[in-house]
Amino acid sequence: MNWRYIRGRLSIVRGFFFLSYRQRLSRYRRRILTRTLFRTEKGLIETLAQERGEIIAELDAMRKQYAEALQAEDAVAQALG
Repeated sequence: MNWRYIRGRLSIVRGFFFLSYRQRLSRYRRRILTRTLFRTEKGLIETLAQERGEIIAELDAMRKQYAEALQAEDAVAQALG
């Protein structure tokens, strides 16, 4: 058998193994960083949760204003039409 051919095929297999291994390491790293963030930055997490609540409240208010504007527009269209 041709050793160059075998070495080439093994390089492809090693490349796939390396990519899989690298993706797995990256996933573990993200999990560790996330876990560390939640364990060490309690104030940051509380601030983020508070800001999230404020954003949701603001979006709810905007949704309500939009619905009211649509109703007013429908009323005007019915009055004119």
